[in-house]
Amino acid sequence: MADNNYIKVFIHWLIKKTVYPFYRIIYFYKKNCWRISIHQADKLGYNQISNTTEENRYPEIFDYVKKMLSDKNEICILSFGCSYGWECKSLRNYFPNAFIIGYDIFKENIDIAAKKNDDCNIKFTSEWENVKKEKYFDIVFAMSVLCRTPHTINKKNISKIYSFERFEKQITELDSIIRKDGLLVLYNTNFLFTDTIVSEKYEPLSIPNFYDSGRIPKFDKNNKLLENQEYQYSIFRKTRNDATDN
Repeated sequence: MADNNYIKVFIHWLIKKTVYPFYRIIYFYKKNCWRISIHQADKLGYNQISNTTEENRYPEIFDYVKKMLSDKNEICILSFGCSYGWECKSLRNYFPNAFIIGYDIFKENIDIAAKKNDDCNIKFTSEWENVKKEKYFDIVFAMSVLCRTPHTINKKNISKIYSFERFEKQITELDSIIRKDGLLVLYNTNFLFTDTIVSEKYEPLSIPNFYDSGRIPKFDKNNKLLENQEYQYSIFRKTRNDATDN
């Protein structure tokens, strides 16, 4: 009988150390990374497929942007690709009086974010038209959204995974809702904002002693891996509008 108990304990230990971690990994990727294929993502107009998120992921950037707008009372912020809403919650700590919209194309993410939200000045939506109703934003954060990871890691050309054309199209759409003197804040993008057609309307800003724009591999306008992966800019200030903009 004692031998049987030892065997049961050993089997339980073995399952705990081997089988359980394996299933946790499968569950994580099913939930966060590979719920849809690249083909489906392109067809549906998605950027990043992963839902990986956490609270206060970019404190240096958030703090710098806060200081830049310290003299502004009424601020309208968009968290583009907000996932489960942790970024919006984090931004509230930096911008206590701001009106914040969290947008994510995955409706199930928005349902989760909205369910746990008790802040009347934070709204969540999966409908882009609802975002556009706000007209113009003072800050748009697109953090670890305009990329495809891990799909673009160790690739020389990503034209069939996530093209510059798709990136630039999304950037142009974000530009259309940013007011003059507003900020576009990008982190972990597969391409350089300064390569886009709208970048001429913006001034890149440097954060003192912060030279990081993300670990995601960066590619040129032809979707080819850049030899120089150093790119320090994450914050861009809009210096002028088009004639049709506000």
